[in-house]
Amino acid sequence: MTWIVNSTNAFQTATEAVFNKVHALPDAAIREVHKTISRPPKFHFGLNIATEALVVYIPQRSFSTKALMIDFGCVLFNNRFELATEANRPSDVFGTIPEPGIILEHTEIRLENLRFSRAVFLQTTVADEKPLVQPNSILTHS
Repeated sequence: MTWIVNSTNAFQTATEAVFNKVHALPDAAIREVHKTISRPPKFHFGLNIATEALVVYIPQRSFSTKALMIDFGCVLFNNRFELATEANRPSDVFGTIPEPGIILEHTEIRLENLRFSRAVFLQTTVADEKPLVQPNSILTHS
């Protein structure tokens, strides 16, 4: 009889220990997520991409051979990252910067050789093109 009581007690103790460990898992997971969020990432990818952009033709009417041509030229995308701390505080940052600092991303998008023209089609090819605006470039920062 003692053996049965001891086995039951041991089983109950082991079961309670398992339940306590399972109950502690969500708390540990929450602590781990908070720790991961508060730790700055070890790396960031800076990109420098250049590609030829699309050309758009907008016809005057559905059956017209005359159209407005918008050539977006070359698209350049560039981004970089900077660690801002109280020691190297950017001029446009207000308030205190928390330790260990904050990561700032600087992005630049440039459209080079942007053109607007009047085009005349001959079946599927452009027969004539007259510039409406001289080739231009546009730059945006964020």
